[in-house]
Amino acid sequence: MANGLQPYTGDDMGAAREKVHAAEAAEREALRMLGSARSAVKEAKDHIERLAVQADEEARRAGMKQKEAQALRNDTRHLGRHI
Repeated sequence: MANGLQPYTGDDMGAAREKVHAAEAAEREALRMLGSARSAVKEAKDHIERLAVQADEEARRAGMKQKEAQALRNDTRHLGRHI
């Protein structure tokens, strides 16, 4: 052939179809993996948010405990003066 094209064979269409099907399968797998990755990211962010809320609550309770301890310390300052 003068134009450099090879003659058409029936096998060419079959090979092309196989490549298209393989590409479609790869795309479906990539979308499935992307969904899994997004789900994992959401789960991690939710976990971090729960930890932050828990840490804030613990800090609030620690602050209250510290204030209560300081109040008790102030209440005991007069003790032992006459000893």
